[in-house]
Amino acid sequence: MNRLSALLLALLLGLAGCSSSSPSWSTTTAAGAIDGPAIDVDELAEQIHAKLGKSNRDIDKVASVRLAKKVITIKWAIDDNITGDLLKRGAMMDAVEILELVEESAIVYDHVRLRGTFVMVDIKGNESEDVVVDATYSFDELLGVNWMNFLTDNVWTLADAAKIHPEFRPES
Repeated sequence: MNRLSALLLALLLGLAGCSSSSPSWSTTTAAGAIDGPAIDVDELAEQIHAKLGKSNRDIDKVASVRLAKKVITIKWAIDDNITGDLLKRGAMMDAVEILELVEESAIVYDHVRLRGTFVMVDIKGNESEDVVVDATYSFDELLGVNWMNFLTDNVWTLADAAKIHPEFRPES
């Protein structure tokens, strides 16, 4: 079902006498179907916090979740790990879990932007928390993703646009 069909169906259901005391139903999700009561961005942020858990670094795991001009932007801290490969895998797994939660949220959006941060050290030995993953996904690109069979390694490839620090790119 495409976006227009879902909107028309929602409008028809509204005209058919759905009471105003019922929950606010979303018209679309990334899967393109009516999928339950819509939640707000604050509730999505709480769900992301609950799903990702606490950071293993001395920093908030989820820095921000914002919705502006139909773009949901999520900034989160990538957990440290014992090897570079596990660090990369953790960042990709977080991204997949966040995208799944966005889809389940039934918030109407055009794009989702994921911004993952990690502590980086410059040539002088100074540390700073920097964005190392910046990936943007369109509604249309996420449409029809089967998260149950989705390979985590493909999360950056699925993005419409992505800037991934070399230390966080999967091995080729």
